[in-house]
Amino acid sequence: MTGVASTELTTCSNPTPSQEKAIDHATSEMHPEFPEGLFERDAADLCEQLLEKDETKRLGTNGCEEIMAHPWFKNLKWESIITDKKGPPYI
Repeated sequence: MTGVASTELTTCSNPTPSQEKAIDHATSEMHPEFPEGLFERDAADLCEQLLEKDETKRLGTNGCEEIMAHPWFKNLKWESIITDKKGPPYI
């Protein structure tokens, strides 16, 4: 579910070719696409790992630290977020 949400937030669209919105169906049956023009390589990799069908191989299975350590978050200062030292950006 996190992979679908991340993909939708990045592209403002469902990551599966179908318009089917049933996340359980999309996660288990569909094969999402990550066009290079819309996704950085690390963003696509993060979404692919979060959408891994085999839950034993899915990113985050062994704790949120796996997700936090992904290269897409390399410039994120997790400690500032966890301790509320950094407020959310406003656009």
